Amino acid sequence: MNKSLNKVEILSHSRHDWLNQIQLIDGYLSLGHTDKAKQVIQRVVAQSLNESELMKMKAPSFIEDVLTFNWYDHAFTLSFEAIVEQDWSSVDGLLSDCLRSLADILDAHSETGSEQDMAMMIQDGDQKQVTFHFQGKLQLHDTFLNDISAFTAKFSPYVEGWHHSEEECVFVLKPH
Repeated sequence: MNKSLNKVEILSHSRHDWLNQIQLIDGYLSLGHTDKAKQVIQRVVAQSLNESELMKMKAPSFIEDVLTFNWYDHAFTLSFEAIVEQDWSSVDGLLSDCLRSLADILDAHSETGSEQDMAMMIQDGDQKQVTFHFQGKLQLHDTFLNDISAFTAKFSPYVEGWHHSEEECVFVLKPH
């Protein structure tokens, strides 16, 4: 996530992702598993609709970070759901900085080899907010606690409901 991709690299990654989905559908169909092929198609359609919803934010740096996150080497995967109607462009840098800072902390303090995911819920009904919910194995050493203290201090005007344990980390970011 630290390296910015050029257009050709983005297109290459995107083409690769789509090709994987098409090959999966083709494989299921060739085996006569039409129900599984339909499930993959439904998942791809839902993902595409969710990405379209994310685009409504008009926050290009954050959108790029979210959509390309899993193309990079991280200790966890990122999933998201977006329900967006408003323009978030004024908080684009804040969102991107928060995601990148949090990813650095979780990458540094997550146990390797375990399945881990961070789900984000992005919504702007009454108020703009992003809920971050990491599930995995965290190493709660002093350096983790120091990193979290620095993170919450840096984003203190916006962070609410911080909670962490060895198996999860949850908070809500409410940008103004």
